[in-house]
Amino acid sequence: MSIVNTEPQIAHQKLNDFLARWPLTAVEAMNLPDYSQAGNPDTFTYWLEHGSVAIGEIGGHPSSKFGIWSRATDKEGVSPAYLETAEYKWFKKYGPDPEGSFQRVKALIIAIIRNAQAGNFAAIDSIDINSMVKWKLAFIYSNYRLLPIYAKEIIRKIAKHFEYEDYATAPLSELYQFILSKKEADEELFDFSSKYYRLAKAIPERNYYIIGSKYGDDNGNDVVDVFPDMLEKSAVSTGFFWDTDFSSLVGQDHTSISKWINQHVPYDQPKFDTSARTFKYFLNLKKGDLIAVKSHGRFNNLTIIAYAEVTEVNGSVYRFGDPVLGHLIHVNFLETGLRIDTGLNYALTIHHIIPGEKEGHFEKIFGSYAITGTSDEFALEELTQDDITDEEPLEDDIRTKDTSTFTRNIETTQLVRQVHNQIQNGFAQYLKRTFPQDKVGTERKRIDIWRRNDDSFYIYEVKPYNSAFACIREALGQLTDYAFSKRTLLEKYLVVVGTQPPDDRELRYLKFLKENIGLKLSYECYSIEEDCSIIYS
Repeated sequence: MSIVNTEPQIAHQKLNDFLARWPLTAVEAMNLPDYSQAGNPDTFTYWLEHGSVAIGEIGGHPSSKFGIWSRATDKEGVSPAYLETAEYKWFKKYGPDPEGSFQRVKALIIAIIRNAQAGNFAAIDSIDINSMVKWKLAFIYSNYRLLPIYAKEIIRKIAKHFEYEDYATAPLSELYQFILSKKEADEELFDFSSKYYRLAKAIPERNYYIIGSKYGDDNGNDVVDVFPDMLEKSAVSTGFFWDTDFSSLVGQDHTSISKWINQHVPYDQPKFDTSARTFKYFLNLKKGDLIAVKSHGRFNNLTIIAYAEVTEVNGSVYRFGDPVLGHLIHVNFLETGLRIDTGLNYALTIHHIIPGEKEGHFEKIFGSYAITGTSDEFALEELTQDDITDEEPLEDDIRTKDTSTFTRNIETTQLVRQVHNQIQNGFAQYLKRTFPQDKVGTERKRIDIWRRNDDSFYIYEVKPYNSAFACIREALGQLTDYAFSKRTLLEKYLVVVGTQPPDDRELRYLKFLKENIGLKLSYECYSIEEDCSIIYS
């Protein structure tokens, strides 16, 4: 196991076990067999690699990472950088013989330990030993003043996430201290490390962002609503650095964008720092990314008014020089006319939202789009002969719909359909568990889901939208068509299935439809996460 799936108390105990076995005095007294000896589970290197996995892994790399190692196998291969005897192999740079090389490596290890104990982490950067070994040792002896994460690329990704300007080239000691400054005082170190290790390791197929829809007025207040212009131009936008073309920087890393801005944009531009930060994210939007457009974000009043998916026009997501909006990112709007009050606080122009970073935030912000999958590709189902029959269904017929993410050039409707299919699959299985005596099926004569018992026939139409009103409005025509076309002697009930609870206005709308159309119509709010539903009729 590793810090990713180890309980903090176990990690703390493993750290204490290591320190009890290998205090500095024991390290100072160790000889070469104490350091590395094939088949001995009590050596320093065995403890470091295998005996303390709960405080971070350094496995998966050859034994050469230890500088000198006992030759259990020759998997490190032949290299002009190595010297060897029958028992040991080592880096030539440490000395001409095993004992001399070991003493050199031991001196480096002692220097790491002493500097870690003293909190002099900058001195560890230049110590010439494998980076993962070095920083695991440093963490062990640091009294929790470093992180139990030792891969350079992971540390740099986490620093980038926290918007460290020089994340790509800064010394690791500097990045460790910066990242630790982001930990809440009462947050458990191993929990914090595990969370951000997972986030850094995850490679999402699409990224998720919040983008504002207000520009500043003459007094610098963000009160000018530009969302109608965004909608008209099928774009999200920013008006910062109005006269500067950033076409050459699209897709560049944050450090490169920041350096270019510092060199080419006068610092006396209004809101320079805020603008520079915005472009680091704005220029990294890519095709397929999902955007929640906000009308407000401050004071726990984050309000989502639209969802959009980034697309390309003439091979590019970015366009410079719009006379109304300035800088554009091309999008297809998935839903508009929303007012989703999340109760969250996201005040900046653009935020990168990482699923799982803050509990519940991703789901509140992206609603039904938070359930989109991340696996291979999507294939549209062909209608079979069974789909076009009017015969009464006698047996269960739940046809699992493909919910995987699209990797091809796609239309926006396919993303919406993907969300639809995940809701449909989950809800159909939920119905079968909830009504085990009923027959349940999907996609027969284009009915999303049907359920039948001895007395009643239920027709369910699933909609993936983020307001009950939109779900009901869009489902109504299909449900009435199904009700008219379906030949059955059973009582028919029409059910709209969505993922958002109705507000008072939407409940009045539902009541109006029932009273004026005369159909047995209801709305069912289904939660995939909780696997339950609430019926409004």
